[in-house]
Amino acid sequence: MLRRIAFAGAVVATAVALVAAPAEAATGPNYYSPAQAGYAATVSNLTYVGAHITLPNASAFARELGTLEFGVGLWGSSTVVDLGVVACTDNTCKPGGKPEGRYYWPVFRIYSKKTGKLICSAALGNCPNSFPSHWARTAFRPGTSLDITLSYSPAAGALFPEIETNQADTNYDTFALGSGVSFAQVRIAAEVGSTPFAQAPFNAPARAIKLGTFFEPPGPPYEAELATYSGRSACLGASWFTRHTLLLTKSGTDTHVRSRPGGLSGAGGCDFSVFLEPA
Repeated sequence: MLRRIAFAGAVVATAVALVAAPAEAATGPNYYSPAQAGYAATVSNLTYVGAHITLPNASAFARELGTLEFGVGLWGSSTVVDLGVVACTDNTCKPGGKPEGRYYWPVFRIYSKKTGKLICSAALGNCPNSFPSHWARTAFRPGTSLDITLSYSPAAGALFPEIETNQADTNYDTFALGSGVSFAQVRIAAEVGSTPFAQAPFNAPARAIKLGTFFEPPGPPYEAELATYSGRSACLGASWFTRHTLLLTKSGTDTHVRSRPGGLSGAGGCDFSVFLEPA
């Protein structure tokens, strides 16, 4: 919550201005992914991405999906940082099984953007800095509302991943990524693969199904979904960056859409849902 409040002062004026005079972000080309659906925003010197989600019962999607993740990401020229929560839809974590209510657990991972290879994972314990023991023991019940935020301090070379509920935080406030890393893309997305780059097993539904809704609660204080090192902050509907619709397709390069986001809503264009698409 400390980082959310820090951004709030800059966001208050932006949110009020957007309510009075809405402005659309420049719309860039669609991005395609074999594992993610949501929105991406591109602009130089990004340092922060965050969103709220109320966790659905993942077992409701057992026929279609094996796992379901909601999260945010910072994407640089060579490094991808991924933070979120994930749940299996049954006891096999594969689609088509018997629905079984499962808790979500936190995931923090760093990948090579060029190869998609995993560099480190909090769950595997192979990141340069050890995550606190409570990270591995934390689980979130379906129906819980979470605030998922990821920020980077260029001066300190530190990442600040945090997953917050009304009761407690799951965070690691001093993860040393290294100075000089530049992020030019953020993502807010649902993920159905084992990584943002991995093609996922999938059974198409008979009709469109809503997976979940990302949102920002009404202010004040008003909360941003992205911010830059210079202090600019806003939701996805602002006009000073380029927004891309992130579509999940079978290969990540074809246009046969399996999952897509709905339109933006709410003050500043902060809110959107993600849907599975029929064949």
